[in-house]
Amino acid sequence: MLTRQQAYLQKHRLEEEDSESPSKRTKGFKVAANNEPSENTNDGISPTQSDGRKYPCDMCDKSFDKSKKLSGHKTDVHAMRANINIDENRSVVVYREDLLFKCPPCHRTYKSKSGIGKHLKASLVCADKLQDWDHHSVNPSLSILPSAAQTPPIWRNYQEALLWASGQMESSQEEKTKVLIVSDKLGQFPIGFSTDGKEENAIISQQVYARLPDGPFLAVVNKSTSKPGIGLQWELKEQCLSCHPPLLPTIEQAIGKIPLAKLVGTRSFQELGKKTCKKLNLDWTRHPQAPQVASHLLSGAIMINAKTLCGIMINEVEVYCRERTADCHREHSGLIKGTPRDSSMPRTTGEDLYKGVRPVTIPAEMNSKRLVIGTLTCDILVTGCIGFGNGSPPSVSVGGSTVVIEIAKNDTSNWRIFLDNERVKQARKIAKKSIIKTTRDMGIWQLRQLRSKFHLLDTYDFSRFSGPLTATPLLRPCTIFTVANFGNISGARYAAAEMFNKIGKAIICRGKNAVVEREDVSRWLEECSLSREWVVPFQTILNLFKTEDSIGIIGNSDLNKQLEIIAELLMSKINDANKIIVAEIEKLILS
Repeated sequence: MLTRQQAYLQKHRLEEEDSESPSKRTKGFKVAANNEPSENTNDGISPTQSDGRKYPCDMCDKSFDKSKKLSGHKTDVHAMRANINIDENRSVVVYREDLLFKCPPCHRTYKSKSGIGKHLKASLVCADKLQDWDHHSVNPSLSILPSAAQTPPIWRNYQEALLWASGQMESSQEEKTKVLIVSDKLGQFPIGFSTDGKEENAIISQQVYARLPDGPFLAVVNKSTSKPGIGLQWELKEQCLSCHPPLLPTIEQAIGKIPLAKLVGTRSFQELGKKTCKKLNLDWTRHPQAPQVASHLLSGAIMINAKTLCGIMINEVEVYCRERTADCHREHSGLIKGTPRDSSMPRTTGEDLYKGVRPVTIPAEMNSKRLVIGTLTCDILVTGCIGFGNGSPPSVSVGGSTVVIEIAKNDTSNWRIFLDNERVKQARKIAKKSIIKTTRDMGIWQLRQLRSKFHLLDTYDFSRFSGPLTATPLLRPCTIFTVANFGNISGARYAAAEMFNKIGKAIICRGKNAVVEREDVSRWLEECSLSREWVVPFQTILNLFKTEDSIGIIGNSDLNKQLEIIAELLMSKINDANKIIVAEIEKLILS
């Protein structure tokens, strides 16, 4: 026997679909909407049913041998509204009352749309009167609907819709739990409807809920003026509270009262679901564009702790493959003093909130910590974010070490992830394109921040991406390939920054055929003449040229050794540049 919530989930096909379609979070309808067909054109009948099977009507006892006949039957017999074409120039609208279509002028009733249609076409007197009738059972103005209706950015989920309809969203946890338990006992289901893009909710019975079509549908809403009846008297045992699962907060609850709400208010979001989880777990061999899909999905996302309501808005991410053959900078595994390394790999024991996706903080070098969103095929490093919650003002983190939030191993299941709807659409398009088309317009700012293995081609992967609110060069976290755009334009640090900038651009333009020119190295060496620690690696690079005017970058391990030394020396300049970016982002969120 299915529980009521299981029946609710089954009705919405949440076992097969996900929350990418906000309309499937709660059964909803628009007060006014386009006359577009819904995705389920057969009213719940699968188009893959084999011939010879019966198509039963879920509103009566009849069944049909074809889905088209069933659809016609529902339109004729069960539709609540009928548009009758009297002739080429005239049409009237009639509504069903007490399961019957009633002709207002003559008071005759008919069971089907075809019946009332035949009557009005035969009785032109009734048709003429009906066109001018002033006392329809439904106000005629309600039948004049706008051509489009706004829908909310996210439909509330099951629990949220019930609580909103009950007026308990601001109540205590205990009162909310009582409402959910009582609704469960009474067999009540929530529906959502949109008025000018704002969602409202109502509670209906299971029988009424079963008769409603899935997904958004056109409806006429009548606001009842009758007084509510006497409330139900009931008792609740204390043990019910302890076994009930914790309620999940809405995104509005988490960020509605902090300065960050002004920025987020211009965007719309959807919770990470099964389809987007699959996109984050694409195989990199079969889908070369997988890192770009993942970086687009999570850049601009919001993560919220369901218990504490703390969270972060992700400003930038970098994606790393888990396979050594695909990415030389993969997340390392193995043993440290006999103990397995900390990893972002999702658990297979069902403890994570999302299948195949696990956000967690793992230790890094120099006692720092990295915030990583791990999947089965890759790990996504958060390189820029804004933290909020606990009544504190928003705090900014820029760089590979995240200081504004920490997600413990045993706390990962409490974190909900909301994706920016615009980025979800972009990721879908990218998933359908070739890797050449996907990366055609990507520039040096999308190379990852790395300090080693510059002689390997997969070091230069376009898998870094900024969120929509920090997509300008002034707000992007700095990397070794972009640090030349910050600070002084002379001295050893600038020479090193310019060198990596040129190397990155050379790889983008020429790939494995990219080279470093002797003339450039000589100029950079002159800039370093006052500092021996910079002179030595640059002089060593210059000695690699021998008689050539240029040397290759990819496959050149001797060049790589010196580049790694210079990269370490350059880290102080990168840290100084990121402090400027932190100040600019703080200015943005506080302005």
